[in-house]
Amino acid sequence: METDNEKNFKDILTHARRVSFEKFKDVQKNSGASNPEVLAIKQEMDTVLARFDNPEIWAHPIEFDAAKIMGFVTEIDGDDPSDLTKFAADIRSFIAYLEENVLKNALSKVASEDNSNFNDKVLNALTLTRQSIGRKKKAFKGQGRDLDAVPKFQKMEKEQVTALAAYRIELRNNDNLKSKQTDVDTFLLTDKLIKATTNVIAFLDLFNQFTATVKSKTPTPKNNDSA
Repeated sequence: METDNEKNFKDILTHARRVSFEKFKDVQKNSGASNPEVLAIKQEMDTVLARFDNPEIWAHPIEFDAAKIMGFVTEIDGDDPSDLTKFAADIRSFIAYLEENVLKNALSKVASEDNSNFNDKVLNALTLTRQSIGRKKKAFKGQGRDLDAVPKFQKMEKEQVTALAAYRIELRNNDNLKSKQTDVDTFLLTDKLIKATTNVIAFLDLFNQFTATVKSKTPTPKNNDSA
């Protein structure tokens, strides 16, 4: 689930990106798209800002100074598009700040992460999702749609329970199964979507997708039989 800290930083970063690239386009028009300095600035901007697309970075609270970042944004926004030197200095100061004061710390946390506990986090996410499924079935039953009384759904339910049992065994006992933050996020997102749906058809689609995802992440048992 997205925290207030994460949302605040995403909002600030999105605004900073928008302002920076809008100003860059204006500078590019004035200085020429083939200008070596313009090309270099674009490459530097893309390289640093793209590193925030790494989902593992968002697994931990990101430390940032909102006032400092907004100060850079204000400075960049006020740059004269015809002054390439000034814009280059400002944008490089900004991306250097992000790299040194935000990204370095965030990536350090990712590097030191003990991945062993991700299996436990996945197990917890699976439990939350199943609890949401139970509550949603109860809600539909209250509306006159008792899914548990439908033979087709009974088969779907049995398939899911069986798949979950196999996946949970692997998560607890298979030392080679190393879950990732994205696995946790996938199931938490599924849980969120199931909670939000009010439509039976949409719920059934999510239900089947949950089963399919569980199956896809469960290691296939190796056949040790000799030929």
